[in-house]
Amino acid sequence: MSAEIEPKATVAMVKAALLCASKDTTVPALCAVAIQVTASGIRMAATDRYKLLVMERGSDTGWDDTLPIHLLARDEADDLVRFLGRELSHKAVMTVDDGMITVISGVSKRAVSLPTLTHAQFPKVRQL
Repeated sequence: MSAEIEPKATVAMVKAALLCASKDTTVPALCAVAIQVTASGIRMAATDRYKLLVMERGSDTGWDDTLPIHLLARDEADDLVRFLGRELSHKAVMTVDDGMITVISGVSKRAVSLPTLTHAQFPKVRQL
């Protein structure tokens, strides 16, 4: 699944999610940012057990139970922020599939691929 994203807004979403994500490394799923990409936008969520942050960009509202939720670990989320920070003035395309999130810049065509935490590692991710 792919969605066109605005780098500036996406950077703000990831930074906000990282502030809310847990720093407790004994629970790696809570140290991650949950991302769901739909045809019309992206959703992100993070929690540290005490607070929950859910953000959406695009025309769809609500989580789509038919699409997978991908967990982007804290280090990979930081890499995404750094990559998009260099591409702030251009649209980009975010694609998720097979355990990878790939972002391609609209103008420079530069890309970054980031591994996600797999559902095999965290089969109950929807319960978070």
